[in-house]
Amino acid sequence: MREAFPDLAELRVEMTFADGTATPPSAQAHAFYPGARVFFRFACPCSDCGGEFDLTSAIGAALAGGKRAATDGRMPCEGMRRGTQAEPFPCPVSLRYRITARDEP
Repeated sequence: MREAFPDLAELRVEMTFADGTATPPSAQAHAFYPGARVFFRFACPCSDCGGEFDLTSAIGAALAGGKRAATDGRMPCEGMRRGTQAEPFPCPVSLRYRITARDEP
């Protein structure tokens, strides 16, 4: 992370999911520190889906020009699921994310 965002002490990505059911996939949080390798693509939380959420652009935009305000956004999964059906169907999961950054002291 130090190479991509040299002024950051911490980058945090919080993710919640919705799928139209009463029990959506569990929330996730990821924290990145200066020594970490940064890769902002996260797999869909459904094990039978090959989709992913690519937050690279969202994080770049959130941090452009030295901005440090929290950024919220939404994104649908574009993967396909099989479940118990014979034919694959579009994954109904949507992601709501929050990106926060903290500068080096």
